[in-house]
Amino acid sequence: MTVTKIEIPTIDLRGYYEPTSPTSKEEVVAQVRAACLEHGFFQIEGHGVSLEVQRNMLAACKTFFDLPTDQKAELSLYKNTWRRGYEGYGEQTPHHAVLPDQKEVCNAFLYRFLTD
Repeated sequence: MTVTKIEIPTIDLRGYYEPTSPTSKEEVVAQVRAACLEHGFFQIEGHGVSLEVQRNMLAACKTFFDLPTDQKAELSLYKNTWRRGYEGYGEQTPHHAVLPDQKEVCNAFLYRFLTD
């Protein structure tokens, strides 16, 4: 059996936020585009978000996603006109011929679960 090693692209955003040349920003944009087209995702560094803030956000996510489904559903993105909020397992189907996604998403409201 052959094992294929897959590397997740890592993009340093410092070239965008702190450009060192006239083309720095365009180079970062090109890297993001290539990663999205070739891999569908990427990881970033040089974003300037402190480790403390990252840990607080992860804790807020855990607090939210540990809630019972009915409580999360109260923040459903289908309950507002600006399409922000919670989306549960199987609610998103990218194409009609594909099985629904098996993920939960919350793209707003997590600030309510941040602790000091």
